[in-house]
Amino acid sequence: MSKRRLLAAAALVLLGGMVAAAPGRGADGLELDFTGVVIDRTITRLGHEFYYHFAAAWFARYEPDGYNLVVTETPSAAWGSIIRVQQDGDVVYSTVIRPGRGNVKALAEEATRTVYEKIAVKIRTPAPRSRSDLSASGY
Repeated sequence: MSKRRLLAAAALVLLGGMVAAAPGRGADGLELDFTGVVIDRTITRLGHEFYYHFAAAWFARYEPDGYNLVVTETPSAAWGSIIRVQQDGDVVYSTVIRPGRGNVKALAEEATRTVYEKIAVKIRTPAPRSRSDLSASGY
């Protein structure tokens, strides 16, 4: 990995949820493509704690190459915090965490297993075939 890519990846990790990485070309013509990133888009202390434990367990347990994950939070006065983990824009995990109830670390570690299993199923499952009528194109 070149110095510029390494610096760009470090900046992305340090800035957390403030920067979104997208494939494409930078101003210097280098291809920008980040994979294996877990982005923090949480808001409250409870959400940050979940993210911290989730990211630590994810990087310790799995090889994250090829998967970009985004951890988002929707705080709610009635429910606590709704935490979602997204991969390629699809929600692969969702839960509600109430302040003062339950072990956030254990929940985050369980979430890593669930996310990994759902990504594995997503990769193994073939894309649905188009069922459009081909008679208009001469078949």
